[in-house]
Amino acid sequence: MKQISRKKAKRDKLIRYYTGKSCPHGHICDRYVSDGKCIQCASNYSKSAKRKDYHKKWYAENKEDKLKQNQRWREENPNYFSIGIGITQIIIKNGERRIQGISIIG
Repeated sequence: MKQISRKKAKRDKLIRYYTGKSCPHGHICDRYVSDGKCIQCASNYSKSAKRKDYHKKWYAENKEDKLKQNQRWREENPNYFSIGIGITQIIIKNGERRIQGISIIG
């Protein structure tokens, strides 16, 4: 892997960069330009129970506001989800799936 500084990665508009140095948790891997975190630590955090519990609790406390926000966004962006795809039939023959009759709506 080619080593590159975060500053140069930012200048080149990259998403990730590699320093060759380990993070505080000992991972030697790419880091994200946006926050400097290594991708392994970011992955571990996104899968952590602590994060999931936080978001579950936050949603429970803010459910009505979030639903209103989503409704407002859908009203302001009516064409964002206007294209639909309909599948008439899925045929499974000898363990192989085949789609028959696709229609695009919108």
